[in-house]
Amino acid sequence: MNSCFSPNKMHLLHKLINSISKIFFFLGIACILISGCTYTHVSRLDIKLDHIPYAPRIPLAVGIYYSPEFRNYELSHSGGPHQWVVPIGNASTKLFRQILPMVFDFVTLVEQRPPHSKPTPFSIAIIEPRIEDFDFTFPFVFFPFANYTAEITYRFILYSMDGTPYTSFAITGYGERTWGFDYLTHATPIGEATEYALQDVVKKLLTDFHNIPEVKRWLIHNGVLHFN
Repeated sequence: MNSCFSPNKMHLLHKLINSISKIFFFLGIACILISGCTYTHVSRLDIKLDHIPYAPRIPLAVGIYYSPEFRNYELSHSGGPHQWVVPIGNASTKLFRQILPMVFDFVTLVEQRPPHSKPTPFSIAIIEPRIEDFDFTFPFVFFPFANYTAEITYRFILYSMDGTPYTSFAITGYGERTWGFDYLTHATPIGEATEYALQDVVKKLLTDFHNIPEVKRWLIHNGVLHFN
């Protein structure tokens, strides 16, 4: 009985894929030699928060500071005439503006690190998120079935209102997009792997935030002795 997955047909399929890959490769090289053209592929991030875990809010008021470096952070990888860009800073800013009000009772956006010339209403601390590390991986060979990964580590710095850093802690998220069929640009599965990494951060931030040792000490320092 013949099968569409017979070894002979699979061999022909692999030969076809390799031929297509070589065509794209040599077209890219020819394009560079002739006109110096390049292609930039930007991953558009759309973080879905439909199934986030419930967690009780911490009964404290804080200010949040997003630095320009954080908001504008982008990571790019290049291969041949192609460049892949993930605007992770913009996506992170939008994400935390939605998530941090779910962590604390009251959140105020501030325009600079403390100390401030004007008092920040009710806030007992300022939190500044930073992107400590971010990377994504993908196959440089144009292959329709591949594995895409993304990993991001945020460092959150807690400042007292006089500007003294009280403590800091890190949260890492990992995402993976398997069997991605986007051999022309890679942008879509790279973006989806990054979205999964951000969703992982959200889950940890909501469910494990108050169990982080540095955060526990900070909560006790501010009179939140029992938080469940």
